[in-house]
Amino acid sequence: MGRPKRILPSGTIVHAVNRAVERRIIFRRPGDYKAFIKLLEEGRAKGLVEVYAYCVMPNHWHLVLRALTDDGISKFMKWLTGTHAIRYRRYYKTVGLGHIYQARFRASIVEDDHHFLTVLRYVEANASKAGLARWAEDWQWSSAFARADGDRRVLAELPLALPANWYKLLNPNADEPVDQS
Repeated sequence: MGRPKRILPSGTIVHAVNRAVERRIIFRRPGDYKAFIKLLEEGRAKGLVEVYAYCVMPNHWHLVLRALTDDGISKFMKWLTGTHAIRYRRYYKTVGLGHIYQARFRASIVEDDHHFLTVLRYVEANASKAGLARWAEDWQWSSAFARADGDRRVLAELPLALPANWYKLLNPNADEPVDQS
């Protein structure tokens, strides 16, 4: 028996996450990250979702998406993970060696504006919290970087304005000196 279909109607906003099998590193070099972000751009053109935020990490990624059609998120995620896995296996000449992702993506529905900003902040600050970048906007494989850089190829216009102190919220310890020990 197959798993139940997710019903996510048009307008639904979700925080989606997917992780590599056994938490393996799947983004090994800058080209891997660039290829995935290019896929997000290609996927956006399909008209199934709007992408509000993303953060691509060495072994997983986070997205904040809004469905533009009924079932748009599921269709988009099926296309994204399937296309990424096929291209990844072809590039690394590992076709037939198993799954890239540990499971179907996880998605949490965003309930209201406060929740939206909380999720957006969590996604955009993820790399800095993991120690991959000092400041959230320094992680070039994230929407925090794209937003600071003015790169809107992947990102849709947000449904509400970010607080004026957005980068301070992403980097709450910004005023603390760097430990140089």
